[in-house]
Order: sequence, then structure tokens, then C-alpha cells
Amino acid sequence: MSENTLETAPVAEGKDEILDDSNFEINDLNVDDIINEIEKDDLLSSLQSDITEIEKKQVSISEQTDKLKKIVKASSYVPLAEREAADARSVFLKSVPVAAAELDVMDLLTTCGPVRRVSIKRQKNPRIPVTTCYAEFESVDAVEKALQLINPTILNQLIEIHRKRTNIPSFHQARGSSSPWRGRGRRGRRGRGRSRPHHQPGW
Repeated sequence: MSENTLETAPVAEGKDEILDDSNFEINDLNVDDIINEIEKDDLLSSLQSDITEIEKKQVSISEQTDKLKKIVKASSYVPLAEREAADARSVFLKSVPVAAAELDVMDLLTTCGPVRRVSIKRQKNPRIPVTTCYAEFESVDAVEKALQLINPTILNQLIEIHRKRTNIPSFHQARGSSSPWRGRGRRGRRGRGRSRPHHQPGW
């Protein structure tokens, strides 16, 4: 054999093992773990998008609710003069049985005159056996007759009939008028304190 003949380089030991990729791993990462992480990110992104949409709807609902409240308040507003005129035709009933209906009240009051409407306050506490009621007549004369009834009863229950008062909010009171609040009472000292004027609930 010629001296110039190149000798075949020896085959490195373990070459077959290096080329065999059956045990080859990329930074010890599992493909399933990668897929799970991607799916988690997609789910989180979807949830965040849903939450954003819900928040937008809540804001829209809140704005619509505020608009409806303003509309209802404006439509239900009654000028003070009209309220006073209606109250002059109305009576306030106490100790009315909770089982009483509007017709029971009208049966008693129609003897005094035509009744325009009746409103009974429904008790939330079942332990309270009596409630209050308002009734508006067609005329002021009927109010005077109702106040003169002797021992009026509804469902065999003795009741009280009073003239209805007009509840005027403090911001409607004229400047310089006498305040319904009396007494000054100071913290840490004895004083007469403040006493609320008699207040009848509204219709």
C-alpha cells in the first residue's frame, strides 16, 4: 500500500448512541406540559375577556337604572299646593286590623261621603296585629263627618281617625320660619336635646 494513501479515520465509540434520538430531550421539557400551559393561557385570556364584557354590561345597567329612577321621580312629583289640597280631603286611621282590606275601610267611610282612594300600610312583622291607613274623600266635608264618628270599628276592631297632615320636607320651609327642631343639647353635657315633630308616614 502506498505511503500517500490516506488511512480511514477510526469510528468514534458510541457514535450510534449519539445519532439515536430515541432518548433525545430538549431541555428536559415535556410536550404535554407545554400544551397544557398554552391552553391555560388561552382560558385565562377568555375569562378576562368575559369579565370585561360583564363589567361593561353592569355599567350600562346601572346607567339605565339611574335614568329610570329620575323619570319615575319626575313623573311622581306632586306640587305642594296639590298635596295640601289632597291632604285636606284625607284622614289618617290608626289601629286598623292587618287583615282589613280596602273595601273594609271604604264600607266604614262611605257613610261620611264618597271615597276617592284608600291606602293600607302592610306590616312586615307578623307579630304586629294592627296597622295604619290613609283614605282620601271627594270633599273636605266628608273629613269632618269621619272625625265625628263615635267608636268607629273595622272588622270588630276599634280604630282611631285623625286628620291627615301634610309632611313638608325641611328644604321647602321658608327661610326664617320657626324650626321644627328644638333644644340644643351638647355632647358630654345634659341638655334638652332635639325632638322630632309628629310625623305621619306618606301614602
